[in-house]
Amino acid sequence: MVTEVIQVPGSQGSLLAWLCRPREADPRCCFLYLHGFPDQSLDHRKELPSYGQLRPTLPRRLAAQLLAAHPEAAFAAFNFAGTPGSDASFAFSQKTVSQELSDTLAVMAHLRKTWPGLPVHVIGISTGAIVASLLRGAGITDITITAIAGLLNVQKGLHFDFDDVQLKAFDNDGRCWKEFWLPRGSPSNPPDARFDVSSTSEGEDHWEKACLPLSSAYREDFLALNLSGAVSSGTAPLLVLHGDRDRSVPLENGQELFEAAAPPKELVVLKGGDHLLRSSKTASRAGRAILDFTSAVGQWTKR
Repeated sequence: MVTEVIQVPGSQGSLLAWLCRPREADPRCCFLYLHGFPDQSLDHRKELPSYGQLRPTLPRRLAAQLLAAHPEAAFAAFNFAGTPGSDASFAFSQKTVSQELSDTLAVMAHLRKTWPGLPVHVIGISTGAIVASLLRGAGITDITITAIAGLLNVQKGLHFDFDDVQLKAFDNDGRCWKEFWLPRGSPSNPPDARFDVSSTSEGEDHWEKACLPLSSAYREDFLALNLSGAVSSGTAPLLVLHGDRDRSVPLENGQELFEAAAPPKELVVLKGGDHLLRSSKTASRAGRAILDFTSAVGQWTKR
């Protein structure tokens, strides 16, 4: 396999992306991972060898498992616009979920320009699952969608992501300070990041909670998302995965998403799974469910 760190052109500047693909042949399909909020898929630190590499544990585990089972496939991930690494011309403060949907379409277009007709298996977690669900209403062909820790009710979702202080700041100041984990001292961090001055860090790989400004436009956009319309009208095969110990987005939210969706669809409850599927056992079960689902729906690889 060959791994590449690339820049994908998007509507708001370049998107930092990572791709693992077969060395000697074109990929037969591609798994595309969408990160949550506030999070990132790839390390943004240009000063380190880890720049552009998968950072969270879950996509690393999924890439290893899915590509081991199907070495003819590719695996891609990227940082949404405004996320560190993809923020040169579009700041974190400008982020919206609608923009993240646009970013995803741009990455898919790049993949299919490189390999025409490439089937894409989208895997989104948390807010990435919301983006993946919205794809179902975008009329894209030859895709499957996996929504991990997703939801249907955006009003509830807003309160999962923002506390009362942040929501009041949206009202009073037109922005809030949103928590984001960053490596203190990195010159690649957003310049407006605020760290807790009382905390200390040790080592170059110690990431701490910081805060970044986020416009209230994020809230307005989020509340206008038509998730119900997207999942009920779309026909792309949909797999809903949800941990039964998810405290951030409780299981009933994934069940509501599944019930609202038109077929073909499947719901898999991951016993013992938390919001980010941190345990290797639940991550492996998720990978197995994705492999089984994408094979069963008959859109596994390029014809």
